[in-house]
Amino acid sequence: VHEVMLDTDTQPLCLISPARDRPPLIPELKVHPFTLGEHLQTAWANSEICIQLMAENLACELWENQPDNALALDTPVGQLHERLVGWLHISPILAGNVSTRTLAQFTDYAQQLGWIPLTTEPS
Repeated sequence: VHEVMLDTDTQPLCLISPARDRPPLIPELKVHPFTLGEHLQTAWANSEICIQLMAENLACELWENQPDNALALDTPVGQLHERLVGWLHISPILAGNVSTRTLAQFTDYAQQLGWIPLTTEPS
């Protein structure tokens, strides 16, 4: 990110990254660059928006790489997205961190539940 526009009470404020060879508008940014804290990363990974976006990305990956399984999981239409969202909502203790889950893990889960046939090849 090279520029960020912030709404303030007076007027919008544009912050430009020091990476663009310009001095920062807020001197403290030079000494203490902004980093997203772990608590905010965790909050994002567990937010509904993140879950919805991850489900959409996994659905696209499934349609591209395993169209037969995608079709089976999306019958009736829209079911694939609901199944992905439901799987992403499973407790991290049971299914691992939401942000590190993979399509292979989801297809294994879908096979265990009988949504798609078991395969002999590793997922």
